[in-house]
Amino acid sequence: MTRNTDEEVLLEFAVEPRHDADVLNRYIQAYPHLQDELLSVLHEIELQKTLGPGNVEVVEEDVVAAAWTRFSKCTPARPQAATGSALDAKLRGTGLRAVARAAGIPRVIMLAVQERCILAASYPAVFLQRLATAAGVGLDEVRAFVALPPIISGKPAFSAEGKPGVDLQKPFEAVVLESGLTEDERANLLGNTG
Repeated sequence: MTRNTDEEVLLEFAVEPRHDADVLNRYIQAYPHLQDELLSVLHEIELQKTLGPGNVEVVEEDVVAAAWTRFSKCTPARPQAATGSALDAKLRGTGLRAVARAAGIPRVIMLAVQERCILAASYPAVFLQRLATAAGVGLDEVRAFVALPPIISGKPAFSAEGKPGVDLQKPFEAVVLESGLTEDERANLLGNTG
């Protein structure tokens, strides 16, 4: 599955058969970073419908008022707060492998992300952005996901010194260093933490 460029998304929106509030909201939910551009395209489409093809030098005030009224009725609903559910859905099944490949992140690290074994505050911003881009979700959605409580695997951590316990979360760097990755893979993940 290939991810559309912003320009392709705007073009797809422009050629939609309808441009009502439902269509606009669907696109804004899927591509929240394009909200202003989608509204601009909608505005252009509405002006073109009102004015028709041809020379647009002189516009009557009532025509502009009518176009504005139609435009203002299509104002999208406020975006919902990020919950992490969009990224969670993307990481289910074969999605985890696809996102890992697209982001260039080893699956062992992606599993730690999916199970939220990494302390949310320890993720490098560059890593989170890379994950958001690969998954096709907003950065706020990724931050909300990694801030959720960890998924407890039920596998106790045994140690010769004391009772078994469950290691819930570790810093990003510790997970990367303990994951058995090659030197290059570790450098790729940790090189941008500073």
